[in-house]
Amino acid sequence: DEQILKKIHYERNHRKKTIANYKFSVNQYKEYSGKTLADLIEMAQKEERERVPWIDRKLKDELIGFRAYLHNKYDSERTANEYFMNIQAILRHNFVEIHYLPPISTKRSRKPHPISYKDLPDKPLLQTIFRLSNPVMKAINTHMVSCGMSKVDCLNLAVKNHIDSLKDYNILKGDTIYETLQNIQKRLEDEPLVGTYYHHRQKTGIQFYTFVSPESVKATNEYLLTRPDLKLDDPLFKISGVWLSMNFQKMNDELHLGKVGKYNRYTSKMLRRYHATHLKKGMDRDKVDFLQGRQVLSSTQQAYYFENYEELKQEYLQNMQLVMIDYECEIVEIDTPEVQEIKKENEKYEGFII
Repeated sequence: DEQILKKIHYERNHRKKTIANYKFSVNQYKEYSGKTLADLIEMAQKEERERVPWIDRKLKDELIGFRAYLHNKYDSERTANEYFMNIQAILRHNFVEIHYLPPISTKRSRKPHPISYKDLPDKPLLQTIFRLSNPVMKAINTHMVSCGMSKVDCLNLAVKNHIDSLKDYNILKGDTIYETLQNIQKRLEDEPLVGTYYHHRQKTGIQFYTFVSPESVKATNEYLLTRPDLKLDDPLFKISGVWLSMNFQKMNDELHLGKVGKYNRYTSKMLRRYHATHLKKGMDRDKVDFLQGRQVLSSTQQAYYFENYEELKQEYLQNMQLVMIDYECEIVEIDTPEVQEIKKENEKYEGFII
């Protein structure tokens, strides 16, 4: 079975998460039937060679039985379907024919609990969480709330993305990364800085612009200054997805926040929902969807937002207080005379600014 899975992962260029899901699905099948994946494929190919009609094939009965087993074992219809489809995908990749299967009733399946506004963490709760958090958790929390990035996209960012996000401000580049970060820190004392990220959303492959609040810029910059031996290509948040999930779980338990349906109230997805829900109070839904890396309804709109992301940034500046938790500031637009004066003053340092 291991060789079968290695082959399909290589040929389909699967991600680590998909590899883990396939492995778990195969284990579910073994638990159900007591057979190996190789046994199932061999049986199916033998029936095809012998031209057994689909209605009489053991493969059909095996798949129907396995599907029923999954739906009886898991309350979630989505979970059961995912594991079943993974086994089907493995069979089809090995050129096994799968024809019509009768539908299965999902009336007993547990439906996802709809998330309402009252289910989201509120501002006082997030203020408490942020104040209890260590530097890296505070940095990633403020980042998620202010720009709505998913957990995986946050963890894909590098240190250079943070520095490049502030190019509009013409901050002097130091001889070392730490000098550059100190220069950013000094500017933060004088004015609020809003970061601009051009990013690739891993889940959908969509390229998008998004912005982070001065609260996020400050928390991230302070966190980076605590890390030794920084390199530009180092992860912006030097943590794993598992570690991050464990810390969300720990905080959720310590504050007795409970669950919404079967999900914890304090998770990265809840912070993403907080961003979307609150920012939509001041910005159009399509614009917020674009800032979260979602596909907006119109391709024309998508192209327009790409070409005019600076307009989006000005609109974000006017509404960013909606996604700031523990930070108050006056709005400073990028194209004010004060900022233009700074740009002129720094022209002589061309090539030495970030």
